[in-house]
Amino acid sequence: MLNYYTKQLKIMPVILRLHMIRQISKLSCLLLFLLFSNCKQKAAHPKLDYNTKANEVIKQLLKEESCECIFEIPTKSMIEMHRIEDLKPGIENVLIKKLHLKNRKELDSLVSISNNFVLDTIGLKQSNIRVLPLDSIRELAKNQDPNFCPKGILCVRKPIFDKNYQNAVVDYGYAYMCLSSPWAIYKFENGEWKR
Repeated sequence: MLNYYTKQLKIMPVILRLHMIRQISKLSCLLLFLLFSNCKQKAAHPKLDYNTKANEVIKQLLKEESCECIFEIPTKSMIEMHRIEDLKPGIENVLIKKLHLKNRKELDSLVSISNNFVLDTIGLKQSNIRVLPLDSIRELAKNQDPNFCPKGILCVRKPIFDKNYQNAVVDYGYAYMCLSSPWAIYKFENGEWKR
């Protein structure tokens, strides 16, 4: 009988350990579930959202302008470009009003998302639109062939969106034109960008 109790005592710690491991496993699964499930999920990749929406708006602009040529998009934001060119002083206040933003901080946050914008050159080429490098501006101005981009070359700055990607402001114009075009204000309705 002593042997029986000795065996039971040896088995008992093993059973307790297995029970504890099961409890810890259940607890860790619960913690992992709580960690990865969140009721308020923000966009996983706001820069990817920006790239997608910005390329959609630019394609719509090219379609409306019936333009077959576009220069690469400058790396600087619309605001930085305006500061360099000194086109519209106080552009920030105008953008805040047009996009119905709260303040400059919110605008700066939305502009910063555009920092790594990548123009969809493959999609544009598939649509028979020429994407011209920015460093070819001078060369193209010297060799003005009327058959090369007969409708002009569109120059577009990176669009700025509201936080829900429902409204966009696009600054654009045509190369070698002295006059700047008014901003295009787009609204996303029924799956399309409309002015």
